[in-house]
Amino acid sequence: QEKFDKLRNANAFDGPASESWAEAKAFLDKHQGVVAQFRQAASLPELGFINRPRGDDYDGFDEFWKLNRPYEMNPPGANRFQIMLPQSQELGYRIIPVLNGAVYLSAEEGESERCLELLLARINAADHYRQTGPWVICQISANDLAGRAAELATQIIERYPNLFNERQLKVLQEQLSKMPIPALNLKPSEEYLKHILQYMYTDDGNGNGRFTEAGFDVLKSLVESSMNNREILLSTMPSLVWQDQREPDRSEWIPFQIKSGILALQIADRKEMRRELLYLNHLFWEAITKGSTETEAAYQEEYQRLMDSPALRLKYLPALMVMSPYQTSSYWSSNRKPLAQKIVALTLIAVELFHLEHHEFPATLQALVPEYLAEVPVDPGTGEPLGYEVRKGRPVVEAQSLLTEHVH
Repeated sequence: QEKFDKLRNANAFDGPASESWAEAKAFLDKHQGVVAQFRQAASLPELGFINRPRGDDYDGFDEFWKLNRPYEMNPPGANRFQIMLPQSQELGYRIIPVLNGAVYLSAEEGESERCLELLLARINAADHYRQTGPWVICQISANDLAGRAAELATQIIERYPNLFNERQLKVLQEQLSKMPIPALNLKPSEEYLKHILQYMYTDDGNGNGRFTEAGFDVLKSLVESSMNNREILLSTMPSLVWQDQREPDRSEWIPFQIKSGILALQIADRKEMRRELLYLNHLFWEAITKGSTETEAAYQEEYQRLMDSPALRLKYLPALMVMSPYQTSSYWSSNRKPLAQKIVALTLIAVELFHLEHHEFPATLQALVPEYLAEVPVDPGTGEPLGYEVRKGRPVVEAQSLLTEHVH
C-alpha cells in the first residue's frame, strides 16, 4: 500500500511520460497476479456490490455478511446523502491507475493482444464505476473515466503506431463506439435535494417545517467537505465557528445548543428553502444541458444575488452550500470533454484503418466518409470539425476544446 501510494502520487502509472515510470514498471511486474485479477474482473458485466442492503437482506446469509465488511459503512437506515462508496474509491484510486500502467507496459513490450485486452478492461472499468450508484457524482466520474479511457487509447496509438493490426483496431473501435457517455440525469439530484430537506427540517404534513439541529449537522458535513463552504459559513455565521489563531486552517464547530438557536430562526422555512433550492438546481441544469451563455449567466446571477445580500445569504445558507459553483464546477464539462476524447480516439482509429488499407494517410477527414466514418467528426465543445493534419509522417487529430482546456 505504501509503495502504491507513493507511485500514484507521483503519477507513475501515466506511462513513459512519468519520471517514475521505471519504478512503476517494476511494481507492475512484481504484481502481475493483481493486474490479471483486475483484468478478469473488468471483463464481467456487473460490479456486484450493493451500496445499502435492506434490513432483511441478511437473513440466512450471516457468513456472506462477515465476508463483506464494506456493508458496515452503509447500515440499513443510513441517510441517502451520507452513503459511502468504497467500491468507487477503489476503482478510481487503485484499480484504474494500475490498469493504465499495465496498458502502457504491455504496449512498450510489444504485447499487442495483451494491451488490447487491458484497454478493453479499462473501458469496462468506467462502466463498472457507473454502476456504483445513480448519484450525479457517480455519473460525472464515470463519464470522466470513460473519456480518459478513450484518451489512453489515443495515446497508445500515437506512441506505438504499429502495435495493433486491423482486427485489433476494429475491436477497439467497436468497444469505444459502444462506451456510454450519457447526458447527466437531473432526477437523482432533485431526489437528493428533497432528501436533504427532509432531514434538515421538521414536517408539518403540508410541505412546511422549521430548521432543526439535524440541519446544522448537515451544514457541518458540508463545511467539512469543502473549503469554499467553510468560507461561506465564516462570512455568514462567524459565531458558529471557533478558530485557533495558531492553526488558521483548522476550526471547531460550536454546538447547536450553545449558539445556533436564534440563527436557526433566520434560516428560511422549509417551503421557501425548497423553492429556492429547486430553482437554483433548475437553473444549474439548464446551464449544463443547454450550455449557452444565457443559461450559464442565469444560474450565476441568481446565486450571486443571494450571496451579495447578508440577509439572503443567511436565509438560504444551505442552498448556497449545496449549489455552490465551486461544488459543481466539475459538472460543466462532464459531457463535452469526455465526448471529445471519445470522438478523437475513434477518428484516429479510422485514420489508422485507412492507412492499413491504402498505405497512406487520408488527405482530409472527409476521405474517411462513409467507409470508415459516417460523417466528418465534430468537436462537441465547439461545434466545429476536428482538426486533422499529417505531421512528420504521422496523423494528428485534435479537438480545439481539449487544446483550449489543456492550455487553460
